[in-house]
Amino acid sequence: MAVTTKVAEPLQFVEVFSEPQIRLAMLNGNTGDSNPIESAANISLSDNRNLSVSFVERDSDLSIRLGYTDPELEGWECLGTLGIFGDSANSPETA
Repeated sequence: MAVTTKVAEPLQFVEVFSEPQIRLAMLNGNTGDSNPIESAANISLSDNRNLSVSFVERDSDLSIRLGYTDPELEGWECLGTLGIFGDSANSPETA
């Protein structure tokens, strides 16, 4: 999943929580003068599941990408045929 938006203030951090409110990831925003600001993390979870999160802040644009892979889930290929994922590079299994 990817989200792009305009931001009024510099990004401080990005947090990802599970349904029971357990923090799975936290990425700190850099406060330096560099542009663009980028950060990424890949987290290995139990049962061979993976979580990836990244962000890019460029001027007033912010893009956040979140990917989740679970070998027990099936059917992602159906989403591609529906046009939800245009190519395999954007599927949750490769995000």
